[in-house]
Amino acid sequence: MGTIVVATDGSAAGTAALTEAIELAKAMGDRLLVVTVWRPLQGDFGLPYSNLSLSTELIAAERERAERTLAEAKAEAERVGLAVETVLRSGDPAGEICAVAASERARLLVIGSHGHGAVLSVLLGSVSSAVLHQASCPVVVVRAPTA
Repeated sequence: MGTIVVATDGSAAGTAALTEAIELAKAMGDRLLVVTVWRPLQGDFGLPYSNLSLSTELIAAERERAERTLAEAKAEAERVGLAVETVLRSGDPAGEICAVAASERARLLVIGSHGHGAVLSVLLGSVSSAVLHQASCPVVVVRAPTA
């Protein structure tokens, strides 16, 4: 029995990745580990907000959102009878996701892709692309469902 790590942020792409990871874990008899990485919201040009009380509220809201995402993912996996664990990290999403997969000696890492395309990915960044380059195990990238 191995471990499949799935990264989700609660988005449509993250939910699609979770669904795929659940199916893979069921088929292979693997344990599922769900990871969510959050980071405090930032203002223009990546600079932190200067208003301390606003910043504290935003940090708390982001963390609570990440915790809800993990709880929902865990409930979904448990509904189909899978053994599932969750990990909440803060920081650079790609780096943290890859660190969890490496520390767990994951058989497979599953992540969603928003499919923004080359130009928007340069502007917005692409966690799935960074994970593909950094991961120490095979990676399955799941496209977000189309409307």
